[in-house]
Amino acid sequence: MRWCSTQSNAREVDVVVIGAGHNGLTSASYLARAGFKVLVLERREVVGGAAVTENVVPEYKFSRASYLAGLLRPKVVKELGLRDIVLHNREPSSFTPTHTPGRYLMLGSDQKRNQSSIAQFSEKDALAFPEYEAMLSRVRNVVSPLLDFALPTVSSPTLSNVKRVFGIAREVMPHLNTKALKESYELFVSPASTILDRWFESDILKATLATDAVIGSIISPHQAGSAFVLFHHVMGESGWAYVEGGMGAISASIANSARSNGAQIQTNVSVEQILLSPCQQKVVGVRTNDGVEVKSKAVVAACTPYHAFCELLPTTTEFGNAKLTDFISLMHRVDYSCGSFKINLALRSLPVVAHEKEDTLRKQAAHFPALVDFARQHERRGHKACV
Repeated sequence: MRWCSTQSNAREVDVVVIGAGHNGLTSASYLARAGFKVLVLERREVVGGAAVTENVVPEYKFSRASYLAGLLRPKVVKELGLRDIVLHNREPSSFTPTHTPGRYLMLGSDQKRNQSSIAQFSEKDALAFPEYEAMLSRVRNVVSPLLDFALPTVSSPTLSNVKRVFGIAREVMPHLNTKALKESYELFVSPASTILDRWFESDILKATLATDAVIGSIISPHQAGSAFVLFHHVMGESGWAYVEGGMGAISASIANSARSNGAQIQTNVSVEQILLSPCQQKVVGVRTNDGVEVKSKAVVAACTPYHAFCELLPTTTEFGNAKLTDFISLMHRVDYSCGSFKINLALRSLPVVAHEKEDTLRKQAAHFPALVDFARQHERRGHKACV
């Protein structure tokens, strides 16, 4: 979804948001909703950051970076009025073939079908799988409420922090017991292989589940902490889903919410520097790449901490604050290396799995409603279709 850049005459606002990714847009919408005068500045011509829908191939739209919605908080959807977002559950959720024709592992939302598929490789694992998912649900019930609260600052025993503690406790306590605590601790610190080896014996099931422990990170499933990456991928209440219109539809909806609440969004504008007061102890605004200075009471950096603290702050800054200086030093040492990549494929027709219903994997294309029909038409004409 592309937005025309609307030049704002305002050169003084309450809050400047650097970057119109989904996090920046969400912040802008909440701040504007609270009555603040908000200006969002985005370097690109399209809003959304990694949650964008773009034409990688002419005439075909893709979710160019992120491609699934799984951690979109129901509370945020409700509070920002994101009613136009349409989700299609990912069904099936995984397909793992073998060298034997017609023998594969397929997992989805149907527990009986999951167990039947797993039983091809291990009857014991088929019986254990529902209990494994129940364990993940117990941990999810403990952790999920934390996602909707600003965590308290331990070093600052203010009234607002005390309220946060009681608010979190009220949500978490009904799900908290010795068993859930033990399971949560293990998932946070253990290697994924330790967890999976304890629950299952078949390599194909463990390998399939282990993909959630390594995707998006350069770690081994045998590395401590990889179990948390696995858990992260099952943390959402509604599971992972495709968005109708692609991931850019989420960003477009949040942008509409922000603008309806009064926020201004400017595209094709890069922030060159975060401005500080003469004593260099307070942020007072930003300077854009065309030399325009926008004064503000606060700046929300919806970009990487490295870009904000190491590239946008003046290099000669002397903060006189040991904690902040240490934090910036830490940011300089952060390793942003990543092993993730995404492939968009152009196929002659949509996949069909042997011995399955014809539309088993065709459902995967449902986030672009016209795509399946378009692919079928091109298939009949002998043309290729992008999926």
